[in-house]
Amino acid sequence: MNDAAANDSLTPAILNTGVRFVLQPGKNYALSLATRNNNDQIAVSYSDDAGQWRAYRDYNPDPVGSEEFFYLKSDKSKPTFFLAQFLPPEGTASLGRFHSVKLVSIGNIAANQFGIKLIFVGHLSRMVSQASKQNFAAALSQELSSIFVPQGLSLNFKYEIADPNGPATVVPFSGTFTSLPGTRESGYVHLYLVDSIAPPAASPDLGGYILGFAPREAMDLSLLASSRVILSNQFSTVSRLATTAAHEIGHFFGLRHPTATEVDMSFDRDFSNYDDGLASTKVCTSLAKKTEDGSSPDAGERVWPGPDGLTYCLRIASEDPCPSNCDISNLMFAYDCSGNGNSQRVLTGDQVELWQKNLALFQ
Repeated sequence: MNDAAANDSLTPAILNTGVRFVLQPGKNYALSLATRNNNDQIAVSYSDDAGQWRAYRDYNPDPVGSEEFFYLKSDKSKPTFFLAQFLPPEGTASLGRFHSVKLVSIGNIAANQFGIKLIFVGHLSRMVSQASKQNFAAALSQELSSIFVPQGLSLNFKYEIADPNGPATVVPFSGTFTSLPGTRESGYVHLYLVDSIAPPAASPDLGGYILGFAPREAMDLSLLASSRVILSNQFSTVSRLATTAAHEIGHFFGLRHPTATEVDMSFDRDFSNYDDGLASTKVCTSLAKKTEDGSSPDAGERVWPGPDGLTYCLRIASEDPCPSNCDISNLMFAYDCSGNGNSQRVLTGDQVELWQKNLALFQ
């Protein structure tokens, strides 16, 4: 949504399999394609409550210059997944004539206030008493405010202590959803503090270093249980954990890493995604991934680990020096460099504008 980064996988996908996206109720959107033809159509389906795709409607384009715009608006009562498939007159032969598929919201919308709810889950070995949890919640709220307020973003904060007599909760880092206790509330980003986060099976050496993780995007802040940030109780300072939480929340509101990691590009299947598409953020050349022969990868080529040696899109507490030629002060930099005395809490004007626009879509 409102993604400025290059997405080289969307062009063939919208023709062959369709592209899935979320529309918020009552909001106005435009799906655009750069092309040299104005006689196309898109077929749009939606996902029902059972997860089945149902026909929604076909759209004809509104051509403007060398682009086709398909104006979309959901009449569903809640956030819904939609699927758009391109229906060009000449079929697959059209693949060479269009590119740059984008979905953007229409209108000058922006919001600067949002809520965060912290949920303490189960027995937290380093934070057993209610008083210690209250003190931590107050400290985290203050740290988060110190990050967001200078960016023009205001914060409502609350917390809940869920199942304090339950066992210590270890959440594995994986794409598999782990159910957690606590009450979700409308309009709040939910942070779940668990005892620890287990590392991926392929990298057991990361155990104890993972500060937090979250899905790349949030469908809805209230309804979808997987739209959440998992934080580990194995933190060194509240300041460090707050930066991790703020970084993950930034992903919820459409911000990418300024320089794509190997996992970013593999996850998206977009080998053009070296950067976030924002002119105001600096691309870190020492993190740019290369192919086996050392050249920059083209679409379809395998991406090999870069000189940073890090391959996980996680906030990792590493004491290793971060690249000196990178803008590691940016909140959305992929790796936690705060252990070296760096404050990673800066957002550019473009990043704040994107955050505010996508925040308004949830409200």
